[in-house]
Amino acid sequence: MTQTKNYYLIKAFILKKYGLLLPDDLKPLARSHLCMFRTKYEIECWKNFLYSENKILGSKKLEELIDIFLVGHTSFFRHGPQFELFQKLVIPSIISDENSQNRNEIDIKIWSAGCSTGEEPYSILISLMEFFGTNYKNIKCGCLATDVSESSLSKARKGVYSNTQSDGNFKSKYSNYIQSIDEGSFEVKNFVKREAVFRSFNLNSEEFPFKGNFQVIFCRNVLMYFNRKRRSRIVKNILNHLDYNGFLFVGSSEKFEYSSYGLIKVDHAVFKKVKPF
Repeated sequence: MTQTKNYYLIKAFILKKYGLLLPDDLKPLARSHLCMFRTKYEIECWKNFLYSENKILGSKKLEELIDIFLVGHTSFFRHGPQFELFQKLVIPSIISDENSQNRNEIDIKIWSAGCSTGEEPYSILISLMEFFGTNYKNIKCGCLATDVSESSLSKARKGVYSNTQSDGNFKSKYSNYIQSIDEGSFEVKNFVKREAVFRSFNLNSEEFPFKGNFQVIFCRNVLMYFNRKRRSRIVKNILNHLDYNGFLFVGSSEKFEYSSYGLIKVDHAVFKKVKPF
């Protein structure tokens, strides 16, 4: 079987099992990693391999296979204007809404869906800590971060990153929240790590296991991995767990028919859930 046919077999398997839509063309880097994966596990027949591994609950090999296609470029404070909006508009709006309900304490619930290796949830937490300053300890806050990749979640929990995963000013600007390990890497400090909860979760799941709702959901550069039908169902499930007056952040290049979901546009790739008239 040719490499192209093998890829289409893998592509169909991942779509059926995980609901993830892989691109039609295999990128050179993914092609190289796939060849190394096949050599590593001495795979002679992809059909037999996928059939066998599919019967193993929580197969580590399948998790590793998925990572070949899903782990992409990410960095701290990626798409900076969205984080500026988060600090200048979203957080104040949440605080105002909390106060209008006469609550005795601020309770902010945020979900980073498709968090990859953790740069996004840590950027969210640093933004919150920068906004509230010393008052951060007086509020209820935190960030739930989920991803389908266990290896990415493992890296996120460790919180160790290469300098290339941040811009030149990051380490000096946010030195209170990170510490250098060596000339080429740094680590997120423990007091920031403690505020993030990392969990394995596939957005394609029929049911979302959340007890309450969130005021802010980041789901950036994730929806592109699903076909239109699945994407519509996933967005509806996500919005079922977003409070009214809550905010949804999506990827800056993702097409999103926001008005059909009862959302209003706040800024580029940022939307607000409003009550129906």
